[in-house]
Amino acid sequence: AAASDVYKRQGYAMTDSWEKLREDAREIWNAGVAAVDSKRLVEQAVTLADQTLVIAGQQFTLADTERIVVIGDGKAGAGMAAGLENALYAQGDFSGLVEGWVNVPADCTQSLRSIHLHPARPASLNEPTEDGVAGSQQILRLAGSMKPSELCICLLSGGGSALMPAPLAGLSLSDKQLVTQF
Repeated sequence: AAASDVYKRQGYAMTDSWEKLREDAREIWNAGVAAVDSKRLVEQAVTLADQTLVIAGQQFTLADTERIVVIGDGKAGAGMAAGLENALYAQGDFSGLVEGWVNVPADCTQSLRSIHLHPARPASLNEPTEDGVAGSQQILRLAGSMKPSELCICLLSGGGSALMPAPLAGLSLSDKQLVTQF
């Protein structure tokens, strides 16, 4: 209704052709969003057969794998983590084998079976935060605890500079925040 008011004020009449254009534009938008759905894309990219995990064509033998560690960050991190879990658990029992931590915006958290989605920053703030630093430290601890018999899967998407800040010695979080504000 609001769009039709704008058209009328500008001297245009809402015709069936205008409505059709709006409907087409909405369908194009929805198709574009669906095409990049991170959960669906990861589910499609992960398969398991005969103790071989295949991720986007790369093969990993799981016969002697003691643990699968999933780490990462990004605005699409929650969808990627959910898609990975769905693909794995649909094809086998990975209880106790999968462990993970992914830093995501606060509005992207959800409960997953084995991967923790950590709210690393508020949804409305695209800057590094203390929560992001704490999550980054957890990711570094988890990755640093790995043994050669374990597999690490890293899920990364946009937003990493704000979602996984890990200032080097001599730099503070406020230093990183200052740099990202410009």
